[in-house]
Amino acid sequence: MMSFRCRLCFFLAASVCGHWAVAQESTSPTPGTGTGTGGQTPASLLLDSPFTGGSTTPADTTGPSFRTGAASTLPASPPGTAPGTEPAGAASAFGGEQPGTAPPLREAPTTFAIPGLYGRGPQEFVAGQGRLARPRFRFSVGASVGFDDNVFQTPTNAQGIPDQTVQVLVSPATPDTTAEVTIPSGDPLVPDRMETVVVPGARARFRNERIPGIPAPERTSSLITRTNVEWNVQMATRRDLFTFDFQGSAGYYWDRPGDKTDYTATLALIYLRKLTARAQFSANLNASYQTQPDFSQINSPTNNAGGEFLSTNAKADLSYRLTPRFSTVTSVAYNGIHFVEKAQEASNYGETTFGTELRYLFSPRLTLLGELRYSSSMYAKDEARNTTTYFALAGGELRLSRRFVATLRVGEALQTFEESGEKSSSPYVEGTLSYLLARGTALQWNVRYGFEESDSAASERIVARTGLSLTQIFSPRFQGSLALNLLRGITTTDSEVVTDLDSLRTESLTTEDVQDTIDSTLSFQYVLSRKWSFNLSYSYTMVFGPDELNDYYRQRVFVGAEYLF
Repeated sequence: MMSFRCRLCFFLAASVCGHWAVAQESTSPTPGTGTGTGGQTPASLLLDSPFTGGSTTPADTTGPSFRTGAASTLPASPPGTAPGTEPAGAASAFGGEQPGTAPPLREAPTTFAIPGLYGRGPQEFVAGQGRLARPRFRFSVGASVGFDDNVFQTPTNAQGIPDQTVQVLVSPATPDTTAEVTIPSGDPLVPDRMETVVVPGARARFRNERIPGIPAPERTSSLITRTNVEWNVQMATRRDLFTFDFQGSAGYYWDRPGDKTDYTATLALIYLRKLTARAQFSANLNASYQTQPDFSQINSPTNNAGGEFLSTNAKADLSYRLTPRFSTVTSVAYNGIHFVEKAQEASNYGETTFGTELRYLFSPRLTLLGELRYSSSMYAKDEARNTTTYFALAGGELRLSRRFVATLRVGEALQTFEESGEKSSSPYVEGTLSYLLARGTALQWNVRYGFEESDSAASERIVARTGLSLTQIFSPRFQGSLALNLLRGITTTDSEVVTDLDSLRTESLTTEDVQDTIDSTLSFQYVLSRKWSFNLSYSYTMVFGPDELNDYYRQRVFVGAEYLF
């Protein structure tokens, strides 16, 4: 028989165990209710979007302009919570809830912050949210039908060459001549007489020949059918992140003269490795094979006169935290365009940029930064256009909340042509903004002002460009997006003009040409089921200046379907 003291100890131990079991049961999720990843999923999480947490629908609801593999720079909220809110309350000593408090604290998901390409804002991935909530591998195929009302970007005010009539020389003119002739006297005793006579010449003979003119080019429109494939990969651990995107398409122009088929492909890759608690390495690659202009990329052609081209942008960064407030980012980047046509090979170039950035955490919301860059542009077929450029920049990164992130860099760029040694300078500006206006509305904006590649060694080109992207989720199945790009390019050319033919005296002449570009795309997507989705897009492009004879506008509309495996 147990003593009273033993019974009392046994009773207290049983009571404590019972309370612990009740506390554990009260904190476990009930089947069918869900706490963010299990049970029923709220309707707002059906879309795989940057505004919500995980997704139970594998369909990609982003529009065509958001399928490059780059995650939204907007911070994501935990699954099942409103943006900008966090779980409150503290856990009890036994791991359960304290009476009258919020649910227990959970370990924060792993966050990956990746510096963006030059001129683009940083990117952020959160484990289990947004893109990293998708299946590891996704593959889809699609088809669409469209119409292009100006296939060759024909100028609106194109001028032709009229017929001409020219005179062609048949036989040249001959002048009058003199000749000595003998006039017989008729008498043997009288000698013959010599006399000079004039031989008349002949006029030149011509015939009229007609040279046919060249009519003004007419706008060519065509019906287009297009097929495309897309493959996505996303993998993440506590220390590593890898995303891969490939998209290829083939389009057939039913009414286009000449080659009727266009092939395009896009490859995007992101890799991040957390080396230590202080050091991180990241790499970002975006390459595309295109036949049409892409106005969102710097140094890209403004028309398709050059034919197919390969555009490459790559950047690697090594980030290191020196102290809790000071950190550095060392980077190397490559940007290049290579044309397929032999006639355009002189415009092939490659630009390599080295940069180092010092960051100072001024406050939890504001980071100040200073950056130095060195850039070298090389032309294999036109060495006179090779340049080197130095950048000195200062700015900051502002995070007002989880919904608002902005970056700004302002400074000076000094460009030197290697062959001629001519130098020029220009202000340089880079800015980005990501703002989650509402749970289903996201805004992204970027701006850039500075040197871009010129057409010759005697000219310099400064471009101001801005891009705006607005995404709206109307319902769990339906979303729309608007992309707008505005460009203003100023080309300054220096030339020598002969002002006196006798002394061959020359004077310097500077001309300035301005070209403006407006490019916009409005697209919608409707998710019919887990496998099927439908999309509709409309694009409008207008280029004008410096010569109004080269101004053009273009409209394209596509409707299609996509199947996700």
